[in-house]
Amino acid sequence: MYFINNIPFSDFGLVPGRASNSNIAISGCWDMPERIGKTHHVWEESNEIEPYLRADEIFFGGRDINVFCWLNELDRPRFIEKIQSFYTVLDGLQNGLFPLRCPLGEWMVQIVDAQPVNYLNKGYGNIQLKFRQPVVEINGSLPVTASGGVGMDGYSFGDLGMVKQLTKNQADRASSRQLETVSYSREVIGKVRRESREFTLDFFIDQPSYPEFKSCVENFAYLLSRPNARTLRLDDNTTREVFAKDGFQVSDVRVSTNRVTAFLSIRFTEIRMLENWNLLMDNGGLVLVDKHGQSLTEILKRF
Repeated sequence: MYFINNIPFSDFGLVPGRASNSNIAISGCWDMPERIGKTHHVWEESNEIEPYLRADEIFFGGRDINVFCWLNELDRPRFIEKIQSFYTVLDGLQNGLFPLRCPLGEWMVQIVDAQPVNYLNKGYGNIQLKFRQPVVEINGSLPVTASGGVGMDGYSFGDLGMVKQLTKNQADRASSRQLETVSYSREVIGKVRRESREFTLDFFIDQPSYPEFKSCVENFAYLLSRPNARTLRLDDNTTREVFAKDGFQVSDVRVSTNRVTAFLSIRFTEIRMLENWNLLMDNGGLVLVDKHGQSLTEILKRF
């Protein structure tokens, strides 16, 4: 059962449908919001960026939540009448936050839109409700086990409860930017510098219950929200310092009694690709690791 401001959807004649590639009506409520404010500074004469990663420099915005519904009336006039009546209720909720609730959770939201409305036939149609959750609390915990290897900050992606699928654009050269130059007689020939490189990682999440799925997503968001850069080790044998200013998106969520699956996509901004001179080494040039083979550099970054 779905509720808007503690009123069942059924009171409006609405029946929860299904989001795209999902078996539930709601989507967006597990996304990590993007950062707001200035996230980094681009130095004009440099190819590098200066990320803002102190605790007092990190702030997050809200997220969009969508609910897909069906409406079935006897004929088109009654369909339109029911929709207009529902709009009147929504108009009364425009001045503040109200609870949106379903068996999967509760969120304090404001109404953004109630469209598109697609009338199909014989009083039958669908509607997409769009809400905004302006305040998102990012809470979670770090895994107890840090297995190292392909993963982040010494945690394997398996430790984080996810299966890595694709890495997109990690080998691309960052786009160029033209430094400001004025010319009146011919095309400008000026200095060119690089933007920061961005690439995307896609993951598959497969958990045995909804609470475990929810915990997996929240813990990953918590790790990404922590101060300082993240150290990302990829399966192409590269290690990169990155941060996630755009949050992440969770899609194609399927919930059943003994299994919850979803896809997660995240875009990273690369600060630099780490070489051996970025790692703690002994006099012989060997990288210092603990008894599990984890780099001491990555261990120290967590403190």
